[in-house]
Amino acid sequence: GCDSLVTLNLTISFPSSLSASNITSNSADLSWLVGGTETSWNIEYGLVGFNLGSGNLTQAATNPFLLSGLVSNTSYDYYVQADCGNNTPSRWVGPYTFTTSCSDPTGLTASNVTVSGADVSWILGGTEAVWNVEYGLSGFTLGSGTITSTTTPSYSMSGLSDNTSYDVYVQADCGSGNVSQW
Repeated sequence: GCDSLVTLNLTISFPSSLSASNITSNSADLSWLVGGTETSWNIEYGLVGFNLGSGNLTQAATNPFLLSGLVSNTSYDYYVQADCGNNTPSRWVGPYTFTTSCSDPTGLTASNVTVSGADVSWILGGTEAVWNVEYGLSGFTLGSGTITSTTTPSYSMSGLSDNTSYDVYVQADCGSGNVSQW
């Protein structure tokens, strides 16, 4: 068996120190400290605050476990239970809360290019309503360009130099420091 709840000299262990890493807009690596010799776990997850027993149940044979199919910019709770075999699971441990990131905007295009400006537009990655736009001379280092924020999925750049190449990056901003990749 595994070990910490004592029943007739059988000690069942349980996981501890739950965490989540490599969080994207639709997945996260869930991990925990193994309580004993178990190699299989039950994971229950759902929207933050869900009642244990009413969430989505999945089995894991790896730690960390890649949980996918999540919704962007959403907070989730998860619980873990060691599966020690012989119908002797550990107690549930959790919840651990994590929030998926913003979805990346896609389809960045430039139009109405003139000698001193251009319009850029993109397709929403999810439900975000604010975007960060950064642009500069072709090859510039992100963080060193001209940065602005917009509440529409487009931006009109002006003050550009004639016959010069520019790079443009867009990042979704879902609020509370939750942003997509550039």
